[in-house]
Amino acid sequence: MEGSGEGVILKEIQKFIIVSCDFDTQPNENFQKFHTAFLKFSFSALKVEIDYEAKTILTWNSKPLTESSIMLFNFRDALLERVNYSNLEETLLGCVEDGHFNERFYIHLLKEFKGLPNEMRVKTA
Repeated sequence: MEGSGEGVILKEIQKFIIVSCDFDTQPNENFQKFHTAFLKFSFSALKVEIDYEAKTILTWNSKPLTESSIMLFNFRDALLERVNYSNLEETLLGCVEDGHFNERFYIHLLKEFKGLPNEMRVKTA
C-alpha cells in the first residue's frame, strides 16, 4: 500500500469504530451495517445480529468440519452463540487485529462505509 505508514489503517478503523458507536439508542443504518460486517469478519460468523437495546450480539458459526464439507455453511447445523457486552465501542475495538489480511479487509470496510482519503487507497494490478 503506497502512501500509508505502519498502522495507519488500524488507527483509521479504530477511529471509525469510535464514531460509529456514538449514539443514544441505536446507530444509523450505515453504522449498523458496518458493525454487522465487522463482527461477521471478526467472529468468522455466517450471520450476526446485534440487539443494541439488550446489548447482545448473536452469531451463527458453522460446526467444525466433518467428512461432508458441503454441510459447512448449512444454517440448520450452525451453532448459535450469544455475546453480551456493556460497551459496544470497547467490544469492537477489542476485535481489531493487526495483520495484512485483516488490514485489507479493514480497507474494504472503510471504503464501503466511510470512504478513504486518496493516500490510503490500495493500488491494484
